[in-house]
Amino acid sequence: IKQPLVKGVVAIKGFIDQPFSFRLNQVNDPVIEEVIYLQPIPHQVAVIPEGVDLNVPKEMAVSGDGAFVYVTNNFGHSVTKIRTSVDQKVKTLDLSPDGEEPLGLAVNRLTDEIYVANSFVPPVGKPVGGVMPDTVSIIPANFNQSHKIAVGNAPTDVAVDADRKRLYVSNRESGNISIIDLNQRKLIDVIHVGNTPGRLELVDNELYC
Repeated sequence: IKQPLVKGVVAIKGFIDQPFSFRLNQVNDPVIEEVIYLQPIPHQVAVIPEGVDLNVPKEMAVSGDGAFVYVTNNFGHSVTKIRTSVDQKVKTLDLSPDGEEPLGLAVNRLTDEIYVANSFVPPVGKPVGGVMPDTVSIIPANFNQSHKIAVGNAPTDVAVDADRKRLYVSNRESGNISIIDLNQRKLIDVIHVGNTPGRLELVDNELYC
């Protein structure tokens, strides 16, 4: 016997309308409960203006506890730390000694280290026309300094495997992905993928590019 189908929409101010449907079982219980999850409508709560610190912001990443947001500044060659509880800038760290035009970044959920892909390194002392490696910056949780590691050409994004202590970096112009051992702080392998790899996502121990 096909059970009656009940349909409807939950509409509450401040939340996205959520349609629902379920079938009624032929039971004697006069009360039937159904759990419906609602999603709040996003709204602007504050604006942090661009300036000397936030100079063409490109990407954002959130600390493991949600207390801080980190922003790469493409023209400023830096990364800015923002405290989420008050929506205020805490500090901007200059990455120009490591490289320029930072793009993708990620935060280690276990150590709170920050990893930034510097998409361009000025060819100082390099042969004209030669392919040169660019860098990724590793920034400790205290946000006081950075450590650079050479990767491929034009790194675009990073993904961190906190459990296996590995960092993956997509290199757009090299057509490959660099693998960094975070314990040894060095490049240990390269995956050739061809074309121009961009975004990286690590899901259930599988890397998507």
